[in-house]
Amino acid sequence: MNNTYKKIAFACFVVLVSMTTLYLLMHTLFTNIISETKGPVHWHADFEIIICGEKQLLLESTGISNKVGTATLHHHNDYRIHVEGTLLSLQDASLGRFFESIGGVLTDTYIGIPQKNETTLYWHNGDHCPDGSTGTLSMYVQKGTSVTAVSDIDGYIISPEIYVPPGDKITIIFGER
Repeated sequence: MNNTYKKIAFACFVVLVSMTTLYLLMHTLFTNIISETKGPVHWHADFEIIICGEKQLLLESTGISNKVGTATLHHHNDYRIHVEGTLLSLQDASLGRFFESIGGVLTDTYIGIPQKNETTLYWHNGDHCPDGSTGTLSMYVQKGTSVTAVSDIDGYIISPEIYVPPGDKITIIFGER
């Protein structure tokens, strides 16, 4: 290549890199401005799931990412919900969204937990436990020493806390009330 072509190629490269950088900068600033959290967050909530008296094990993370879920909403085999990133809506930090991100489902009346064999096991209000009792889905949140029953299970928004405690300790139970 002669010098003229080298200068044109270099100028095109500089323009491409500059435009990409400007786009990413503007997108990041715009997203932070319009988000409900006004920028990135890093929240945690501990959780456990008990079905018919037995603590449930979730899928374990594999690979280099060491997480199950999305970049924004996931767990690391630690039974701790991690909310990391910019939330356009606080609903993005709900329990329902967390379950969606890990491949499960959670509503006010049923729960679906992904299994290692790539299936999902479901428990609906009214289903029976092995002991014959009729199961109902319920949820409790502990903050400090206070424990509260939650009626909007899938819509529950994780508290904006970095550490647990004071962050949420969530217990989801399917069983006899």
